[in-house]
Amino acid sequence: MPAVMLLLLSALKAGALIGVALVFVTGLRRASAALRHAILLAAMIGSLFVPLLAATLPTLTPVSIATRPLAATPELQRWRDRAVQLVMERSDTASEIPLQTNVRATAERARVAILAIWFAGTALVLLRISADLAAANRSRRRATLRGWLSLRVPLLESADIGAPVVVGLLRPAIMVPIGTRIESAALRPMIAHELAHIERRDCLTQLMVRVVCAAYWFNPLAWYTAQRIALERERACDDHTLASGVDPIDYSQLLIDVARQNARTVRLHAAPLMPHAAHLEQRIVRILDTSARRGAMSRWGIVALAIVASTIVAPLAALGVRDRPSFAERLDLFLDPQSERVPGVRAFDFAAMPVDVNTPEGALIAELRHAAAREPQSTYDLVPDRSRWSLSMVRDGHLVEPMIEALGNSDWRVRGYAAWALALSGDTRAVEPLLPLLDHSVWRVRAMAAYALRRIGDPRAATALEKSLDDPAWQVRVEAVAYFGALREQSFLNRIEPLRNDPHIAVRLAADEALNRLQ
Repeated sequence: MPAVMLLLLSALKAGALIGVALVFVTGLRRASAALRHAILLAAMIGSLFVPLLAATLPTLTPVSIATRPLAATPELQRWRDRAVQLVMERSDTASEIPLQTNVRATAERARVAILAIWFAGTALVLLRISADLAAANRSRRRATLRGWLSLRVPLLESADIGAPVVVGLLRPAIMVPIGTRIESAALRPMIAHELAHIERRDCLTQLMVRVVCAAYWFNPLAWYTAQRIALERERACDDHTLASGVDPIDYSQLLIDVARQNARTVRLHAAPLMPHAAHLEQRIVRILDTSARRGAMSRWGIVALAIVASTIVAPLAALGVRDRPSFAERLDLFLDPQSERVPGVRAFDFAAMPVDVNTPEGALIAELRHAAAREPQSTYDLVPDRSRWSLSMVRDGHLVEPMIEALGNSDWRVRGYAAWALALSGDTRAVEPLLPLLDHSVWRVRAMAAYALRRIGDPRAATALEKSLDDPAWQVRVEAVAYFGALREQSFLNRIEPLRNDPHIAVRLAADEALNRLQ
């Protein structure tokens, strides 16, 4: 899968993961703040791993899609046709299956702009994080050591702040405003609050949350969840402080007094986020709620939550809307559509080529001339290139005979191009020369030959295409199924029925459509 599609799908999955976590936490009104914080944090961190897991894990196909026959609606038929186009781009030149409507093709064409905007936004947010870290480090270096607290945490005095904060990721310290009375009784609850941040490793988790916001800077859910995490983190530390015996009313008044003083506090990334005014109100309401649960997360609880999060994130990341190539397919040298391109195709003045549109071959040449003049819609779109090559083979206004001769060329790419042109011609003279190509060693040639025989629709190809129903390449199977669906031969109904459970969705949809026609 192209990198841009992988990122876009990962962003959707990450947004869904964060959104579900928000809804779930909203329902846990009576749960402890520590638990709600842990759940939201797990969702944010898990969303950061979604792109990595999506790129490395095998694609997980939903059971309902893999085993249940699907109704062949017009929309699903277009889906099937586009699925074929993505890999083989055998693409009719007709307008009923336009490439530009394909989401993957659109993303592929705009991949440079999408990636540039995405990475530019991420870089700006990361620069802000780096600036905040640098500011915290400068303030810490300028601070004066006043003493040591429990857990060997240094207590620093700084003129840069207006309220106690924690600074430092690996070696955290507590900074208090300059002139603060260390022996003050009012300071002890605030110190206990900041020590709770250190015990909970909140500085590190906050950094991870901000990195997630940088990765998904365009997703408002990520930023909103970061604010919810900040609120739940402060509530959890409030619970820790109250557990030490602090009076809830005195502590609430202290928070209000500190909020008035923190206007001078610089934005330090290494310090827990200062809550908004609305957050302060919510904290005080909960502090005064005597029925609130205030328990902390145990180590076993954290381990259990990590396991549950992993069992959710991994399948979500692996969940795909397309069939992932097997290991053998990834080693297939012909998997890239560009491998089919015939080298040396040159452009010349097609408009000057004489053509009689009243003859079948003249109409074909006119159609190819129109296709050759347009720009490719994606890196998968070889239609203009095939059209230019086919026109270069025209002899005295004739194209079918030169194409039939090209089917015997030693270059498999030339054979594929010739089969494609003959598919557009619909000329039954090509049936017999095309049949041997169904046994070619390169699946692209087999697929193009099956496509041509399907377009021509001659019953003489039925026996050979029946064998193609078991071809290892789904691109060949889907064309064989479509051939029998168009042929409307009841005797092949039993051969197509098992393909409703084919491993590839394009074949399943084609089989369902063919059976609807045959029944």
